[in-house]
Amino acid sequence: RDGLKVYNGNFDDYMESKKQAAVKELPLVQPNKESDNKSNYRSRQQRSEDTKKRTRVQQLERLIAETEQEISSLHEKISLPENASDFELLKDLCDQLEHQKTLHEQFFEEWILLQE
Repeated sequence: RDGLKVYNGNFDDYMESKKQAAVKELPLVQPNKESDNKSNYRSRQQRSEDTKKRTRVQQLERLIAETEQEISSLHEKISLPENASDFELLKDLCDQLEHQKTLHEQFFEEWILLQE
């Protein structure tokens, strides 16, 4: 059994043994108050940045859904038989559709970047 370990018990027993092994491998470090304050400041700043990021992701998800709904609505309006003969209306609807597609793409690209 190359590289395999046998654990007696169930999955919970396995997880407990992994936790204990990880704790044993951690080096003991004496806390330094000055560096602790700096790391605490960074974590507070990081938490703030994470909150801003999560808020923006939620906002982008809402905007993406809204643009998808608007795109769908414009497709329906363009496909209506009574609008087929009105060139100016079709041009206006197509322009709106292109604008919504552009917005959707921008929102989606930003959303992808924030997910990384």
